[in-house]
Amino acid sequence: MSPASYAPADTPPHALVRGIEPGVCTVCHHLVREGGRDPVHSLPGVCERCAGVTEPGSTLCGSCLVALAEARAAAQLERLAAFKPPPPAVPGSDWDLPDNPRSRSEPDMSPEAVAARAERKRLHAEAVAYVADYHGTWGLPLDIRANPKWGTKYLRLSEAQVDALIRGRDRDREREAAAADDPRQLAARAFLVAQSMYRAGFEADMVTRARAGVRLSEGQLAAVERWQARESSPIVEGMYRTATGDIFKVQRAVHGSRQLYAKHLIVSEGQSRGEFEYEPGALGKLSATDRMTVEEAAEFGKLYGWCCVCGRQLTDEQSIAAGIGPVCASRV
Repeated sequence: MSPASYAPADTPPHALVRGIEPGVCTVCHHLVREGGRDPVHSLPGVCERCAGVTEPGSTLCGSCLVALAEARAAAQLERLAAFKPPPPAVPGSDWDLPDNPRSRSEPDMSPEAVAARAERKRLHAEAVAYVADYHGTWGLPLDIRANPKWGTKYLRLSEAQVDALIRGRDRDREREAAAADDPRQLAARAFLVAQSMYRAGFEADMVTRARAGVRLSEGQLAAVERWQARESSPIVEGMYRTATGDIFKVQRAVHGSRQLYAKHLIVSEGQSRGEFEYEPGALGKLSATDRMTVEEAAEFGKLYGWCCVCGRQLTDEQSIAAGIGPVCASRV
């Protein structure tokens, strides 16, 4: 009887009994799945290969295990016997070409070649030293330092990387030489070097760059100059008006660090009073020269009819006439 397919999945499990026709079970007359576990032709304690008795937990008996191991060993011996090593290099063949990276010929020991290799080695060492001392934001040296091989003898930079790093080093040296004659750069660097390293964010980055001798950009110079102005004339509590006419109230936090922060006076259309809203980073926009006087606050109150210090409408006759109340006048 010739089987048509493998046994259906719902066929009850039973022991495999092999007949004359290879690969066919004589019990169910279906094909047997060779090379993997057959859930139909397997029973606990029955060998899947010869239907003999197996050890607990095993699907093959001892004789079948030995036979399979011998078959695998014989196949491995056949593969080893069929292996043929590559022929040795013959002078004048492709394996002996000087431009072939797999060439087994002796290296070129001419004076020119030796000098070229020494120059490449020197440039490689200079590029690695530049990466080690780099303090900027250029991605190439930062990526090289993040390489797991960084700091080991296995680090090898490509010629393109070495050329790019050497060009970057020369460019930085030119900028530093130009910054040495710039009074703004010198003043900003002297100010930053005198600062403490225990700072955060932008200030810590600027201190690190100044101590490393890195030239500051125009935007960084302007930010450092504003920082220097705040240090020389610190911001205190009070009312401030910027050059654009925006009014800010600087006050100290009640809880926590007791640090100063600034609120922006927001005036909506149709409103008879203003609201103060906290604006992150507003303190950095202010300087000591922006602080309002009592007279300026009074002029604002006379013009709009409400106090710029508390944002409330002026109702008292004396306060309306003065443009500010006595309590808010003491807070300007």
